[in-house]
Amino acid sequence: MMMTVRNILQILLLLVACWPVYSYAADNQLYFVARQAPAGSITAPGQSSQVVYLRWDPVEGQLPPDVDAFRLLRNGGPVTQADFPVRQIMSVSEIDALYKGEEQLRRKLEVITRLNELAAASGAAFSAANFASYLHGLLDPTDTDNYNAYWAFLGSRTDINIARARYRAWIDTTPGTGTVEYELQAVNNTTGATATLGRARVDLNASNSLLGATNLVQVLNSDTRCDRPEDAKDHYTVALNWNSPGESTESPNISDRIAAQFYISGLDLYRSSENLDPDIATAPPRDIASLAATAISDSRGNPQIAGLENVNLSLVVDPGSTNDEPTWLEARDLLKRAGLKPGDRRAYYRVPRDFTGNYGPTVATIVEVPSMTRPP
Repeated sequence: MMMTVRNILQILLLLVACWPVYSYAADNQLYFVARQAPAGSITAPGQSSQVVYLRWDPVEGQLPPDVDAFRLLRNGGPVTQADFPVRQIMSVSEIDALYKGEEQLRRKLEVITRLNELAAASGAAFSAANFASYLHGLLDPTDTDNYNAYWAFLGSRTDINIARARYRAWIDTTPGTGTVEYELQAVNNTTGATATLGRARVDLNASNSLLGATNLVQVLNSDTRCDRPEDAKDHYTVALNWNSPGESTESPNISDRIAAQFYISGLDLYRSSENLDPDIATAPPRDIASLAATAISDSRGNPQIAGLENVNLSLVVDPGSTNDEPTWLEARDLLKRAGLKPGDRRAYYRVPRDFTGNYGPTVATIVEVPSMTRPP
């Protein structure tokens, strides 16, 4: 029997130096990406050790029914003795083990925070000590009481360990040296037939920088909404807009846009903890990735960086837009809680987070909290 996955159109795109090779199976909407990055996530623990992250998943829909497992090859040989089952997840103890070790601490704090908030919203009981059991229920399709398909998919994009628990990712801790070639295969257990789903090549000696946003600007709702012309609508709120890689009205880049969809899982926003002097016209440069790499995290898993404060409580997944509509809106109650007042001038920083859980380049702008209740 010929596997239906053999009919998948494979597109191999070799992008500019800041992107490795990745595969995108268009007909059945499956992608396969690989990237070298620190073993840890964002903060100091694990930054000194480099590993290769491999990630695959359908973009939408389901895999063909005759695909029973995934097989991952490195330089022509299998990376594990057993294949990755398509319709199973790891056990509770295996999920718990994924978050063991100092380099996994930030990921563990973040996932516990997310699970606790999810449980509170639904009125379910939650214990940090049993987070792996709660997570298992969300990921297990056979758990009819707790399974959450949407959360499992989104969680896999923002936490590599959740993808690993679903057998949709693997971390190569011993990739070797030089250039490493990976191949993802589909396996039919009945016939033993295999089909290549994608290939990826990683140069372990090259520096692969993540593509970030092309801009970050403050916008006013009263300037973009003809049905809300009064300036008071903007008073004491901060609205931001940005473009994701490849999104440009002047020169859109389809390769960057597709790659960003698979490599970037979301973004974080930071701002200066103190006001800027009126004569400062440009936001002071900050390399958030480098600063976070020497920092520790708080109980939520957020990096603690001197002179900066985290703006978003959870990962922002909006990729941006090419128009002037606000992509991010910070309402009065949030600004007041953070100690900001109308007229305050702060530097805001946007930094993308990739599927490995690490940061890319920073984009900055100066934001003045609108004060529009004064007479002209």
